[in-house]
This record gives sequence, structure tokens and C-alpha cells, in this order.
Amino acid sequence: MGPRRDVSEERRTQILEAATAVFSRSGFNGASMDDIAEKAGLSKGSLYWYFNSKEDIILAILDAMIFREYEAFEDLNAQSLSAEELLISILDFALEDLADMQSMLPILFEYWGMIQRKKKIRERLGKYYKEMFAVLRPIIQQGVENGEFRPADVEEVAISIGAVFEGMIILWAAVPEQVDLRKNITAGIKLILDGIKTRDTDTAD
Repeated sequence: MGPRRDVSEERRTQILEAATAVFSRSGFNGASMDDIAEKAGLSKGSLYWYFNSKEDIILAILDAMIFREYEAFEDLNAQSLSAEELLISILDFALEDLADMQSMLPILFEYWGMIQRKKKIRERLGKYYKEMFAVLRPIIQQGVENGEFRPADVEEVAISIGAVFEGMIILWAAVPEQVDLRKNITAGIKLILDGIKTRDTDTAD
């Protein structure tokens, strides 16, 4: 006999997939718990057994996205890559994940718009960004220590990389005809890395 399935986890996944479809179609404010329950094929009472509100559901969707990203980051960290190669690989994965979640971007913009109004969302997003910087800092520090990068303020570099990634998404949403998300994010982050890379003249001194 094979291992028993975790029915509760399977049901949570079912709800999150249904909620993603409903949010993508109707937006956060336009969606209702009734809509999500119907899409998931559950009673409203069953839905509330797992989630108390739409806010809790969208937090769980964001957590699932973050979990996928950090699993991939751990796999990349196990490879023998230079600091620059590792940062670009992380960027490529994040962009692929973003493309897969493109239908959810309008919901994420609504989510960002609630940062100042909803403490729980502000705290969750704050945690996400802090974890992003925690992933970037040791890679940048590794590059400094092995001579790949010039001495630099590691925290400032990590924040700058995060700002290019997140800021370009907002620019793309506002002027999609001018912004190529993959091309412009990659170019912006490479500009930062080029600015801290060790030059031949640096090593010759």
C-alpha cells in the first residue's frame, strides 16, 4: 500500500488554484468567497474551514510563490557558479515564475495598493523583501570576498537589485508598450553588477 495522500494539503491547493482563477477574472475586490467556493467545487462552509477571508487566501497564494522561488534558490546555491552567474540565474528563474503568474499580476498590483491600509499585508510583503535581501546579500558578499566584485556596501547592492526588479514590474504595468520586462530587468541588474565588477586595472594595482 502506498503512502496516504495529505487530503487537507490537496484541498488547500485546490482552493488556491480556484482562487487564482477567480481573482484573475474578477480582481480582488470583485471576487467573493462564494465565487471561490463554487470554482473549487466546495461548500462555503468547507472553504471557511481552510481560510477565513479573501485576504488570507491571497496571502497563501503569495506564500506559495515565495516558497517556489526559495526552493529554486537553494538548488542554484548548490551549484558551482560565480556570484554573477548565480545572481543572473536567480533573476532568470524569478522572471520565468513571473511569466507563469502573469494572469495574477493585476491582483499583485491590488495587493501592493493595500500595503498602507492592511497591516497583515504590509508585514507579509516586508517579510518577503527581507528574505529576498537575505538571499542576495551572501551572494554579493561572496563576489566581494573572491575578488569578483570590488568592495561595496552589500546591503545597498541587494536593495538596488530588488528595486530594479520590483520597480520595473510597475513601469511595465504603466507603459507596457515601452518596457520589455525580461530585457529591461536583465539590463538594469547587469548595469548594477557591471558597476561593482573588478576591472583588470583594479587587479593590476
